[in-house]
Amino acid sequence: MNGCERNWCGKLDTGPARSHGGRRPAACSRSIALSWDHSGNGAKRVREILHISTGAELGGAERVLLDLVRSLDRERFRVHVLVPRRGRLTEALEEVGISPLVVEYWGRGHRLGRYSSWREYASALRSLPHVGRTLIELARFVNERPIALIHAHGIKAQMFSAALAPFVHAHLIWHVHDFLRHRRFWRFFHALSRTIPEVVLVPSRAVACEFSDHPNVLVIPNGVDLREFSPASKRTGERQRVGMIGAFAPWKGQRVFLQAAEQVSRTMPEVEFLIVGDELYDTTGH
Repeated sequence: MNGCERNWCGKLDTGPARSHGGRRPAACSRSIALSWDHSGNGAKRVREILHISTGAELGGAERVLLDLVRSLDRERFRVHVLVPRRGRLTEALEEVGISPLVVEYWGRGHRLGRYSSWREYASALRSLPHVGRTLIELARFVNERPIALIHAHGIKAQMFSAALAPFVHAHLIWHVHDFLRHRRFWRFFHALSRTIPEVVLVPSRAVACEFSDHPNVLVIPNGVDLREFSPASKRTGERQRVGMIGAFAPWKGQRVFLQAAEQVSRTMPEVEFLIVGDELYDTTGH
């Protein structure tokens, strides 16, 4: 069994992960060859990659994107990143030498979220002409470079890349960073994710199990740069601290954390609880 098959979660179980129905995932059988090659005169060819981000601030998915692009060998790969607006992500990209492409590619659609009303969805339809023009311009950009791989982060980026896919020759990866089964339009997204991207990349077996009938899911856990993050030794007399780090949004679970903190404090009043985060999302209702 190869590494890809070991990472595949076909069914929810507590035993070793296995391929669905004994089939090899498409991510294994259809490898995306992005390594450099040589032209006839011996010159090395640089492959170009386009990342499409749903967010413009530095949430979890955006940090994963940032870690990916700054870790790539610049002699082998040239990276482009499409973001919907300027924000902390664009600043971080510029700090590592990447000039982001700032285009509000969904127009009003970027404000839509899990708490948006149907009236807001209807209003977003006014942006369809803008979306169409953006698709045409981006398809021209992708094909002229040419871009070898499109890597989409977040549902809006993935839906946009699905519309883009028929017009480009690039490979397509959907990077799913979170659980989506409870989201609106899940069935539609689930159906598209089986056929549109060549690979659905997920960070854990738990997320992979939402796509248990898909042959194209690949589990690669998020990496941690140990040069930046390392355990600090506890100093004598220092209070115990329990922290929660995440965007301020109802689905992140800060309410549950506060309820747990209240219960623990009754018996362990010396423990200090910290909530660290910010309001990152552009969507309404959070």
